[in-house]
Amino acid sequence: MEQLIIDNEWFNYLDRLLRGFEVNQETLAVDVIRKVGIGGSFLKERHTLKKMREEIWYPALFNRKDWIGWTKRGGTDLLGRARDLLDRILKDNYPPTPAIDKDIADQLLRIETDAAKMLI
Repeated sequence: MEQLIIDNEWFNYLDRLLRGFEVNQETLAVDVIRKVGIGGSFLKERHTLKKMREEIWYPALFNRKDWIGWTKRGGTDLLGRARDLLDRILKDNYPPTPAIDKDIADQLLRIETDAAKMLI
């Protein structure tokens, strides 16, 4: 199951990579550049925060820290982080919520049972 978690991380990474970056008037933000001017800080601008949230991919598993940062956070390898995430997912979502009502599930079971009797 940990491999599914890791594969999902790769999928999310590749999805973001293949999406590319849109270049247009809004993303170039020439008006923000003019407003901030030379020596100003774009980090204070609402546009920057909005675009950072939309454009930057933040991994759930892959480590972006340097060696010191990684060891300070416990030095857990990819498999260990996947296992931790899997444990959290199972803890928060188990037992799973049924996708259909019990009455419908009972009806489907009766239909299946009747069909099996007709085949025998």
